[in-house]
Amino acid sequence: MHFELWQHITVDGQFSHKDTFGKIRDFLSECKKTKSDPVFDLAPEGFSIQHTTAWNSISVLYQQMGFDHSNITLTTCDGSAEFDCMVQNHMMFVDWMHDYMQNKTMDNGTYTPVNFMHFVGRLSWDRVYMHHIIKTHFAEKSYFRLHGYTNSKVAQGQCFKDLLEQGFGYEESLEIVSQIQQLPQHNTGNFEKLEKNFNFPHNVEPLMEYYSNAFVDVVHETDISENNFFITEKTLRPMLFQRPFIVVGGKNFLSKLQSIGFRTFAQWWSEDYDLSFGKDRLREIQKLLHRLSHLNVDQMRSILKDMNEVLQHNYQWLKEKKYKHE
Repeated sequence: MHFELWQHITVDGQFSHKDTFGKIRDFLSECKKTKSDPVFDLAPEGFSIQHTTAWNSISVLYQQMGFDHSNITLTTCDGSAEFDCMVQNHMMFVDWMHDYMQNKTMDNGTYTPVNFMHFVGRLSWDRVYMHHIIKTHFAEKSYFRLHGYTNSKVAQGQCFKDLLEQGFGYEESLEIVSQIQQLPQHNTGNFEKLEKNFNFPHNVEPLMEYYSNAFVDVVHETDISENNFFITEKTLRPMLFQRPFIVVGGKNFLSKLQSIGFRTFAQWWSEDYDLSFGKDRLREIQKLLHRLSHLNVDQMRSILKDMNEVLQHNYQWLKEKKYKHE
């Protein structure tokens, strides 16, 4: 029997509704009655929940009700997930992109008047920080969009609190959060579809024109915790549109991409930032953006031509479904 956990749990590992715990208890009771092994479906999500309040509560509950860890299965899109129970890893976003690419031909060329792209939705401390860096230092050289912007004082207050907990100073945290209160939140078009529907492929198609006119995508993945390897459309967009990428994600995210056959860009710039996570990773990426910001249009076009083999490899690897995950 299956319980669609992804509908009842938030990115930070909390129950999204007050009655979720009761629903899980009822689900486990039904599994007990029918002598079925419970399956919790976090997929198509893949954020880390190993050590969160919600999963700890679920684990205690199923043990109290007589289930052993070996009776429980969790499906997730986190390729690095490790739980006491059985785990089934799925790369659902990668498969969706593969299906989407069939009967499509993408050729974005090498026209690159803009250095960077940074497109994010849901507010979090790391996304607000990177938006602040892009907007403050590279606005004239970037396409940026914070389409998950909200005036909610609760959301902004949580970002401020999280920044402090991550080790940012009070004044810097205040400056970062105040940035999201200042317009514009984007310098791209007003995409009604994107703002009302974050689901695939609506979170891909409206951005195509910007990939055609920019150099590198600063990918900001859903979960940037230490060992998380949750590939979403964010990482796959630059592969589809044949652009290089820098990933704000978990530690060794790039090396894990390489392990399933994709190629990255250490030939053209340092990818040492992949050895870090959290605040350290953001700081290292910030330094890299400063270096890449000095590239002029001709240099960017030349690099894109030089890396065309890698860009085509990633595109074909996706389209032909050559990726594998053990």
